[in-house]
This record gives sequence, structure tokens and C-alpha cells, in this order.
Amino acid sequence: MIHARNCAHKEGKTDRYRFLRNRVKHEIRMAKEKYYKDNISGNHNKDSAKWWKKINKLTGRDKSNNFTLTDPESQSIMNDKDTANYINSFFVDLTKDFPVVQDKWLMNNETESLYSVKRVCSEEIKRAKNQ
Repeated sequence: MIHARNCAHKEGKTDRYRFLRNRVKHEIRMAKEKYYKDNISGNHNKDSAKWWKKINKLTGRDKSNNFTLTDPESQSIMNDKDTANYINSFFVDLTKDFPVVQDKWLMNNETESLYSVKRVCSEEIKRAKNQ
């Protein structure tokens, strides 16, 4: 129906387009109403915990949807600790070819960070350019 509506619009068939546009709007409205009746309304007075569980699931706030990883070798589901270790080893493997940071690369022998930032004035910049 949406395709027919779009074709009517492209072909300039105004009356047909308006008819199909209104029909599409009506069908969307009816589908929304049915979805509301089937999923949201009713039973919230009888079993509020179940109703809120359904609301949280529909809104994406369901905390029970944890993801799990499968061990590539054994095809078994990994627990949280193994999952964390697997993800960590992935990122460690990405950096295994990076050179080890040496003390001589650090500024002022600061071992806490590789970079330090200090404020400089324009005269210091000019002097550094001239050297």
C-alpha cells in the first residue's frame, strides 16, 4: 500500500495519492492501537510487577538482556570473567607490536604520563624556531 501511494505521488495522480495516503495513515493508527492493546494496556492493576517488566522490556530498560560470548574453540558460553579476559586479550593483541615505552622518551623523567603540557609565551616559541 505504501509503495502504491508513493507511485501515485510520483505519477502525479493526486486523487489516488490522497486516498492511499489516508488509508496508510489509518492502517498505521490501527496498528499502533492494536500494539498498545496487546502489549501495554490491561492487567496493570492485577499484576503490576509483570506489567512493569513488560514496559521496561519494550522501552529497552530490561536489565536481564546481558550479552554472552561463546568460546571460539569449545563453543561453550563463557562466564563474565572469561568474557572480560577474552575482550582484554583482544585489545592486548592489537598493541603487541607497539614499542615498549622507555624512560628516555619521557619528559622530565615523569613516569606517570607520556605527555606534559605547559603554557608558553610567544618569545619562547620564537627562540625555539630560531634554534
